[in-house]
Amino acid sequence: SSSRFRAALQLLSLGVPGLRAAARSHWRGLCRGRFRRARGAAPPPLLVTLELTTRCNLSCRMCWQRKTGGRALPPAAVTALLDEWGPARPLWQLTGGEPLLHPELDPILAAFARRKSPLLFNTNGLQLEEWAGRLAHHPGLLRIAVSLDGEPAVHDALRGIPGAFDRTVAGIRKLGEARKKTGRRLPLLQLNCAVTADNYRQLPFLAGLATRFTLIRIRG
Repeated sequence: SSSRFRAALQLLSLGVPGLRAAARSHWRGLCRGRFRRARGAAPPPLLVTLELTTRCNLSCRMCWQRKTGGRALPPAAVTALLDEWGPARPLWQLTGGEPLLHPELDPILAAFARRKSPLLFNTNGLQLEEWAGRLAHHPGLLRIAVSLDGEPAVHDALRGIPGAFDRTVAGIRKLGEARKKTGRRLPLLQLNCAVTADNYRQLPFLAGLATRFTLIRIRG
């Protein structure tokens, strides 16, 4: 429960209306959970993470998923989960693999939008430039986390694709431009970094990049 308590405090501290609503949902869930545990019942989840697909367009040194094939979660399965857990108002997080490679991502995002479900999204950023406009206009999307591991040469070597850094940064720029056109502060941007012996000295560079692109935090 302490991690859930901290999660609610983090959401409240950002002072963004959409995130404040998500934080209130966290608080309600935390209170319900304590009440139900006292009565011997399990509480509903506060965060549901869906691995939409095992497909990926990178070959990262540190990733166990790079040889897992190309399975994808059917939209019908996603909507069934949304209907089942919707009344509990959890936070939903979409990840992969690379979720932007899901062949039916549009109807999945539409299902979240129709239900006004609060949504977090993780991506490696390679396809972000193509999807920036649609993601920026999604009404329930609170945060997009993008993976960067250091300067271009370091990032590309760790991710196994030449030019990966430049494509990801182009996607971040495009998302910032699209978000500015909407006049909204959401979705917020987060930088995810897999800290290893090969790139731990890159953290000052990443901190500067986060400031440059107004990212909310760096998560290792």
